[in-house]
Amino acid sequence: MSYTDAFKAQMVKRMVGPGAVSAAALARQVGVSQPTLSQWLREANRVAAMMPPPEEKKPAGPKKWTPEEKLRVLAEAHGLAGEALGALLRREGLHEGQMAEWRAAADGALSQSTKEASSGALTAGQRRRLAASEEASEGARAC
Repeated sequence: MSYTDAFKAQMVKRMVGPGAVSAAALARQVGVSQPTLSQWLREANRVAAMMPPPEEKKPAGPKKWTPEEKLRVLAEAHGLAGEALGALLRREGLHEGQMAEWRAAADGALSQSTKEASSGALTAGQRRRLAASEEASEGARAC
């Protein structure tokens, strides 16, 4: 009698892994002879032995932190020390060095924006709003 590959695969699956059934017990359940089931199992093992091992999943790597997440963690860590800071770092999966880098970057960004504001330089957003308001006022004068 001929059996489909899908049926054979299903029978092999029932004979391996957790909750596996012996070929003799499966033969009684499905009405296929035990030697036939055993042969399918041997063939499946030979095919599996010829297959290359599956690629091991590499760790995803460090988390990609958004600026908002970094700022949230910095705000939570502000004023913490010792065990409280250690608990926060463990909960977030961070090292103290990473947080120090973030703090330095935030301080640098804040001091840079303060310098720009005190020098009178406009940010890109401020320049766009100024240009839009000038165009609108010119358009109103032309009418």
